[in-house]
Amino acid sequence: MIQSAFQQASESLSSVEQRLAQRNMEVLSTEGREAAEHEIEREFERIHHIVEQDLS
Repeated sequence: MIQSAFQQASESLSSVEQRLAQRNMEVLSTEGREAAEHEIEREFERIHHIVEQDLS
């Protein structure tokens, strides 16, 4: 009886661990994508300012 309860708890924790690992990967992927987008936006702004200076 106790062994069964521990086994169920272990299976439940394993399931939670897998879901948490998947969620962490999703969050890190999203943060990486957002960081890359921000870096690209900054680069375009930098280029825009250079072009404006060249045209003035």
